[in-house]
Order: sequence, then C-alpha cells, then structure tokens
Amino acid sequence: MTRAVRAGMDFISALDRGSLGGLARLCATGATWWVDTGPDRRGGDPQLSPHGSGRFPLHGVMRMDDKLALMRRLGPTAFPTGCRQIPRRVVAGDDTCVIEVEGHGVHASGVEYANRYGFVFDVDATGAIVAVREYLDTVHAQQVVGGGVPVPRSSLDHPAAGDAPDPGDPPPAVATALASRLSATPSSPTGPVTRTVTCGSSTSGPTASARSGSTATPCTSPT
Repeated sequence: MTRAVRAGMDFISALDRGSLGGLARLCATGATWWVDTGPDRRGGDPQLSPHGSGRFPLHGVMRMDDKLALMRRLGPTAFPTGCRQIPRRVVAGDDTCVIEVEGHGVHASGVEYANRYGFVFDVDATGAIVAVREYLDTVHAQQVVGGGVPVPRSSLDHPAAGDAPDPGDPPPAVATALASRLSATPSSPTGPVTRTVTCGSSTSGPTASARSGSTATPCTSPT
C-alpha cells in the first residue's frame, strides 16, 4: 500500500466516522480541500473562499482548518445521523491516489442522500495530505441539500473586473495546454505505474483486492 493510498483511505475512514480531528491529523500544515461546484464555477464560501459566489458554502477551495471548522458548524444540522462514506475503488500512486466513494445519509429534511464521489489526494514525502480534490454529483447535492433550487451557471473564463480566478481551477491557458499534452500522450504508459484496487463493503467495513501483475493482495481501510 502506497503512502498516498494509506493517507487517502485513512481520510475516508475518518470522514465516514465523522472524526474531524482525525481528518486534521492526517493533513500537512497549509493543506487545502477543493470541492466541485458543478456549473457554478464561482461557487464557494465568500469569506473562506473569497473567489466564490457563496451559493455552495462547503464547495470551492478552502484551507483545511477553515473547511473543518465550517463542517463542524454545518454538518450536524444538515445530517443529524451522519453520512456514510464507503470506498469502492482505488487508483494508486506513490504521491497521488484517486478513491471512488459512495455516500449515504438522510438529510435533516428527511430526504435520502446517495451520492458518488471521486477523491484525489496529494501527499508529501512523509505521507501527510497536502491537497484534497473532491468531485461529486452536484445536481443531486443541490436537490437534497439545496432544496432543489436551480444552480446558476458561472464561469472563470471571464471573471468580474478586479476579481482573481478561483485557485481551485487552472487558468484557461493552462487547462488548454494540459489537454494538448494529454492528447499527445502515447497509449503505452512511460511514467509511474498505478495500480487499480476494487473495493467492496460489508457490515464489518470496506474490503478490497488489488491486482499487481499476477499477484493479488488484500486492501482494507487502515486503522
């Protein structure tokens, strides 16, 4: 298990338990957490993520300590009985990993919440998390948490005068350059090899198996 996978699985496990202190202990000083805002690219908390519009208080890019403080204040109100986070699949690298997660809970309004996430974790040489990027079905989130109010579209390509772009998204020129490089990448990988881990869950917790060559090893959420 790589240091990125260990940190990422520990993070999901702490999130599943609702342990905000556990999340904080996994992160390096100055770590950030970005959450997808869907079509509202300027969404985010206007105080904690000053480039955002405020329509998604927990979305946009935030410093980890600010994010956890906001979760501590809003979480119990939104999901009084908690929200399960169950890992399903892992793409493993040494410094970066991606974990597919299913979320289940009941909102305070009584509406069932069932979302899917893609968490991207970056870690430093010690295994401390330096950045989290969280992708999810923002339409479903708005239907449950936002009461189904339509989400306006906003863009970072033409920001308001004097308002810098959200650091959670690359500038258009950078995104175009990255897309060009990816399209020119040969089909045979030449960089670091990643491993795919398929996870399942039971009443005793998530389990997984990882294939690397012709061998298979168990993968469970680290304790």
